[in-house]
Amino acid sequence: MRKLDVLYDNLIGFLERMLKDRIVESYLANIGNETDKAQFERLISKINDVLEMNRYLKDENKRPSIESQFVEEIDHFASQFSDYPVLPVKQIKSIAVIVNKILELTGIDNDVEENIEPDDFQLVFNDKEIPHTHFFLDIGSHIQDSILLISTSDFNIFMDMITTEFSAESIDLLYHLLAKIKPDSDFEHNQYILIKPENSTELNKVRSFIKLKKVSLGEKIHVPHPYTNLPELPPNLNWNVDKEYQQFNEVIDILSEYNDQQKDILDKFLRMYHIIENFMYKYPICELEQKTGGKMFSIRDFRNLYSKVNKDELDSLKRFIRKVFDEVNYDTTNKFKNKIVSEWNSFINHHTTNHADINTLFTQLGMIQTCNNISSQEFVGFYSKLIYQFRCSIVHNKETEFHFTHSNMPPMVLLILEEFLLQSLEKIVFKLIVEKNNLISYTHPVLKLWET
Repeated sequence: MRKLDVLYDNLIGFLERMLKDRIVESYLANIGNETDKAQFERLISKINDVLEMNRYLKDENKRPSIESQFVEEIDHFASQFSDYPVLPVKQIKSIAVIVNKILELTGIDNDVEENIEPDDFQLVFNDKEIPHTHFFLDIGSHIQDSILLISTSDFNIFMDMITTEFSAESIDLLYHLLAKIKPDSDFEHNQYILIKPENSTELNKVRSFIKLKKVSLGEKIHVPHPYTNLPELPPNLNWNVDKEYQQFNEVIDILSEYNDQQKDILDKFLRMYHIIENFMYKYPICELEQKTGGKMFSIRDFRNLYSKVNKDELDSLKRFIRKVFDEVNYDTTNKFKNKIVSEWNSFINHHTTNHADINTLFTQLGMIQTCNNISSQEFVGFYSKLIYQFRCSIVHNKETEFHFTHSNMPPMVLLILEEFLLQSLEKIVFKLIVEKNNLISYTHPVLKLWET
């Protein structure tokens, strides 16, 4: 197929369909307002002038002519006569932009009589759009090995990509893209990939190639889930400048990072877990420090300390959460256990239609409970494992474990994080920091190792 024919044929084909006499006459007959009739006839005449001009130029084997204002006139027509029965606005505008870019790249003296083989490529609808990807171009060692991804949902972005991202080296891909935008083909979706035919049925392979290329260039291909709520605090916290909050400076810094992670709820949760992890290993140190009352530590004391902090991480977390639930007051009438059990029950009762999906998530996480049947005695273990398994499923990436990322995260993960887990952890953390307690507050600034 001649490149010159590629420049003309589909533009002429779309305009001819749009301007069929019976369609124009039928639509015009139903316009009641004389001003609208005159405007319709004026715009149809301008569009027809472009059609006739390019028919003539094609017959003369000359280069096509599409003035820049033609796109504006097509937009004007579509906005004023949006119910016109044949309105391939997206296709006509896209063709106009591509043709003009090709003409710019070829120059006045360049020959457009060469041929392309249309079957070298297929234009395939990408049904799983790659986030943050309006355009991707990879020029292969042979033109047939090249890959072009382009989004068409926003014409201004499409036009910008066509006019800025193509060069003489990639001009043949523009011809192939243009050849695929034809009256009998699909061009109504948001994202397409131009690839050689043998890859057109293996889009997962192609998408992974594009993603890997993009991340190798420092770009992102995921959509983070934002969480912008302010931290939830227990009521009537007893703030006091004399409580030596400086022992929590590192945790305060992490809380600042936690507040800064508003764009990504997974990273936000990990910051919160870092604080809980700090507390659960600090707890046995505080326990020993308070037991000795600032006196000299013995080797036996250190051995006991080591045995406590060297426990399995989940066991350490359970031990710490149990202490918080049983010993720390949430308010004047409730221990933390009562409060968080109540919040979980409220959450579950509010989302009865999601129980099956939540239980499916629990199974994937290796949890044996069902969401609406957790006894008070089981709750410490359940809550601790929920925290721990969420952490592992974000951080770990073992083939034998359930792992979620932004692209495969079950909706119930977001629901639990947003409406239950983050708020409950915020309340625990701020209560323990703001109000001095035996769990994570040191009574002495140093550990005494010998008598002076």
